[in-house]
Amino acid sequence: MRGLITFGLRFLTLKYQNMVPEIAVLALVVWMLVLACTFFSICSQPISRRAKWSWVAFVVMVPLLGGAVYCVYCLTRQDYGFLKVFMGGKSMKLKKRATGGATS
Repeated sequence: MRGLITFGLRFLTLKYQNMVPEIAVLALVVWMLVLACTFFSICSQPISRRAKWSWVAFVVMVPLLGGAVYCVYCLTRQDYGFLKVFMGGKSMKLKKRATGGATS
């Protein structure tokens, strides 16, 4: 068992012997596709141009955390209903106020 753990730890280190160029290229291509999807999502948001550029800069400068924060921002901005699973069945969707007219 100890030998298996040692082998696993050696395999997961970032040494030259463990680097496979094909996997590195594939990871880069996948990362570029994720960035492209994120940029298109940012461009489609109904926010100001300055806010869009701020999100793009944040996602580019802080790669993993920036994408994760943007994902949470998008989820919470659209609908809180996805939290229903975590909050015990209670929906947290904000109700819009009735504007104009009498209410019954």
